[in-house]
Amino acid sequence: MKGQSQSRADTLIDIIKSRRTIRSFKDEEIPREMIEKILDVARWSPSGSNAQEWRFVVVTDRNVLKALRMFSPGWLGEAPAAIVVCADRDWAYRIAGRLGRDRMYLIDSGIVIQSIVLLAHALGLGTNIIASFSREAVKEILNIPENWDVIALIAIGYPKEIPKAPPRLPLNKLVIWR
Repeated sequence: MKGQSQSRADTLIDIIKSRRTIRSFKDEEIPREMIEKILDVARWSPSGSNAQEWRFVVVTDRNVLKALRMFSPGWLGEAPAAIVVCADRDWAYRIAGRLGRDRMYLIDSGIVIQSIVLLAHALGLGTNIIASFSREAVKEILNIPENWDVIALIAIGYPKEIPKAPPRLPLNKLVIWR
């Protein structure tokens, strides 16, 4: 069993270390089943009080994608799809109280976003997490319910090229041991 656990860990380590932000995508549609698989697995991500307050809007219509890019200066490249990650803060409040509504939804959304981009990478797709956009415009373009907060846009598609790994700070600059 120990060998199998090490193999699984090595696979996960490779997926995490080899994932890159992709800004240039092939003009190739992603099968709907692949996006459904990513979201179906991502919904197993942990969330505070098991609130599962994340919500997703999948966009594949090229005209809608073009409209979203107009209000997203951080979106480079013409990805054939986007996953808009939202959080239903009313739901979070009903399940997890004020902490869920005011803070945990951001942590939970970050966890599910990480799951989405790692799963996409493992399936041969590239992603770009976009936080620079007009939330009001995105909500209006996509007719997103009022009680959902738009957290991030994830451009997703087959990468044209894989960039080199960016430098990482050494562990001793990130960790304090007590």
